[in-house]
Amino acid sequence: MRLKAVRKRERKERERERGEKRETEEREKRDRRETEEREKRETEEREKRETEEREKRETERRDTERRGRKETEETQKEEKNEKEETEKREKGEKKKERKKDRKERESE
Repeated sequence: MRLKAVRKRERKERERERGEKRETEEREKRDRRETEEREKRETEEREKRETEEREKRETERRDTERRGRKETEETQKEEKNEKEETEKREKGEKKKERKKDRKERESE
């Protein structure tokens, strides 16, 4: 009877150890899975953030270039207008001088 009780106790001990081992393995497996999922999620979030930042920088660069071209075009138009006005004014002044010279010659 004692042998039977000893074997029964040993069998229960082995079953308990197997149960603990199985629980430990399941817990480790669950922890690994959760860690992998968390790392995957963090990686996706980081990549998304980096993509958004890159797109934002690209948009800002394009906007800056567009503004720069617009400002350059406006500056060129202003310079052209000023040049044309100057030429017209100079032409008008020359015309007045010739007219004045002609009147002086006619009066002589």
